Amino acid sequence: MNSFNSLLNLFSDLLNLFSDTLLGPVIAGEILLLVWALIHAGDCHAEWLRRLRTHRQWKRFEDSLMLGQPEDFCGTGASLPKGRPRTTLAWNRANDSQWREVHLRKLLDDLEIQGRKSLETSTTLTRLGPMLGLMGTLIPMGPALKGLASGDLDTMATNLQVAFSTTVVGVFIGGIGFLCRQARQRWALEDLRVTEWLLNLGMADQQGRNHHGK
Repeated sequence: MNSFNSLLNLFSDLLNLFSDTLLGPVIAGEILLLVWALIHAGDCHAEWLRRLRTHRQWKRFEDSLMLGQPEDFCGTGASLPKGRPRTTLAWNRANDSQWREVHLRKLLDDLEIQGRKSLETSTTLTRLGPMLGLMGTLIPMGPALKGLASGDLDTMATNLQVAFSTTVVGVFIGGIGFLCRQARQRWALEDLRVTEWLLNLGMADQQGRNHHGK
């Protein structure tokens, strides 16, 4: 029985040692993640401003197509409003591929993949931020409880401060990731729907030209 308790104590000491050594990397990782989150938030804000400035242009362009398709619709690619580079790129590639349906499907698939790829950073921040925050909360709790048991209030207060700080920062990182992901997911869906609509119009126009040419 004594040997079993000694083995348990050994395992407990090893786990405590391993846990304590993780605190430094966890805090360092959380700081790096915070910097990454702030940079990512800046990128999302810049994209939001770009889309906001060009929203009315796209609205007028789409309304003009709804009211009456231009005679030379396939030639309007160069005059597409700015603000949606993925849509413009897909349009130019569709022109280069002579509006073949099989290529248009590939363009839409590529656009969907690009939209999902744009969510990777936001998703990483949403998951890793709270995860590191939780680790940074639990690791100092052991030394804090030991300090409480031994009457060392300074040690307890220091560890609790670290625990609460890492929690707040982790939740903040996750919040940034969540908000950016929501925005980028909506933008990716808008780009996909608008691009699909434009490519269908372009393909119909090209087919009409080919039919009249015959």
